[in-house]
Amino acid sequence: AETTNAYIGNDLKNIRAEQGGYAEVLVKVGEMVKKGQTVAVQLNRFGDVVKTYTASVDGKVLSVGTDAVREPRALLVRILFQNPDTKCEKGC
Repeated sequence: AETTNAYIGNDLKNIRAEQGGYAEVLVKVGEMVKKGQTVAVQLNRFGDVVKTYTASVDGKVLSVGTDAVREPRALLVRILFQNPDTKCEKGC
């Protein structure tokens, strides 16, 4: 039998830019992340890190924003994860 690396999740967590500016996403689509792991940073025009974004859940990176310049609330990283809440049994 063939083995697959399928990851089954039932909920999504979006990490969005809190302010406008340059952003660097540090993870790739398909990468597994751990809660607390740095997934993106936001930089000022001089290249100084002004904001660090971390994963709030363990999961798999489903998508990432690719524009270097972000508007406030623009998507940085979307994580697929397994939500243990019983109401999410078939998806939230």
